[in-house]
Amino acid sequence: MQKNLDVEAEAAAQALLEDTHVDLGAEHLDVVAVAESPDKPRLSRVVLEICRPGSSSTEALLDFAVHFAQRTILFASTSKGLRVAGHKTRGSATFEGAAVDGLLLPADPDGALGQVMKTRTPLRGAFVPEGDVDRQFLEAITPVPEGETILFPIALHDRSIGLLYGDGVPPGDPGLLEEL
Repeated sequence: MQKNLDVEAEAAAQALLEDTHVDLGAEHLDVVAVAESPDKPRLSRVVLEICRPGSSSTEALLDFAVHFAQRTILFASTSKGLRVAGHKTRGSATFEGAAVDGLLLPADPDGALGQVMKTRTPLRGAFVPEGDVDRQFLEAITPVPEGETILFPIALHDRSIGLLYGDGVPPGDPGLLEEL
């Protein structure tokens, strides 16, 4: 089983380098075009690791984030948009599984999500929908638990390759974003 995953991961990484379709069995991803740069192989590996459902990097990031937030979602940036790479909850907080698992937001979202992706600057506080994509996202994750929200871009150099969302964050911990 592990050998098959390694072969699939290697094929997917090569496809990223060639900017082609990535086939990971049940999960098909058209991954973002990788800009020409010396870091191209590194970028492709990082994007692949985030995109691959259940990858150790995805799970580790979600496990860490769920210590701060009641619910977390990790999005990977693909050519078709922001696709859910994984999600976790703790306590009584839950997601509607089908609504979250199938969520695909436009590649260049408007509103708060788009601003975080474009500026690569984290956001913390009340999540106020500013655009259609924000509203679509909120519909998929309703009801939102009490507390603050974090939107944290996953960036490699000057490119956002993912987005970490967390809600139900207790107010008042100014060091949270620095720890993430």
